[in-house]
Amino acid sequence: MDVIKYQLIIVVTVGLTYLIGGKKKALYVSFFWTAWTVVLLSYPPLVVTQLGFTWGTFALCTFMAGNHQEINELKAALSAYPVSMQTRIEDQAKGSRIDKIVGDAHRRELSTAIDSARDTIIILSGWITSSVVNDSFAKKIEATIRRGVQIYIGYGWEDSSGSHASSSSSVDAITRLERISKKYPDSFYMTKFANHQKVLIKDSEYIICGSNNWLSNNSFRNQEMSMKIFASNLARSESERLKAEITEAEDTQNVAGIF
Repeated sequence: MDVIKYQLIIVVTVGLTYLIGGKKKALYVSFFWTAWTVVLLSYPPLVVTQLGFTWGTFALCTFMAGNHQEINELKAALSAYPVSMQTRIEDQAKGSRIDKIVGDAHRRELSTAIDSARDTIIILSGWITSSVVNDSFAKKIEATIRRGVQIYIGYGWEDSSGSHASSSSSVDAITRLERISKKYPDSFYMTKFANHQKVLIKDSEYIICGSNNWLSNNSFRNQEMSMKIFASNLARSESERLKAEITEAEDTQNVAGIF
């Protein structure tokens, strides 16, 4: 009974110290229990057990604190998203590994995702321009499609009047992608609709959400931050939802074009 009592005391003191005093003070408490254990206990299995409770509690507190901070950063990254989507992503992201992506690291993430995808890539970007969607990018997309990967792209941020600003750069980029769409109609889906979300999903492995316009931003003059969430259920559910949204918008445009 005394053994159980001491383990509970260790867990409570390390945990409460972490909660109230922070990581540094909890580390001191953990070292205290380590020294106390090594000096006063002579039974090796009990020493190992008590050290396990001490540092296991510290590690668990560190993980939970890190995840809490990541969730707060995720909330900031999703601030411009629809509330329903924010809630859905935040709930499913809890307990998952979350990596922060800042600045031009977004460029590497996009390239790596396209190169390593096995079955699906989904990209939502407010704008598309040739600063990202150039000849090299188009070749990369085609090579990925030939590997058997399906690619879905949605774009089309609209202002208060319902207009999507275009330029020679965006027309040039969209023309490149439309050529790919005509060449691979069963593997490449691209459509324009009122979209302000910036999302990248690779397979059912992860989803990246944040502020970066994946298909137009290549200079990173402004600060950009996204969160990469390794949650397969979330990646899978959002993938299915966005596939349906993109293909439905594409079908609507095709029907409108007929009439």
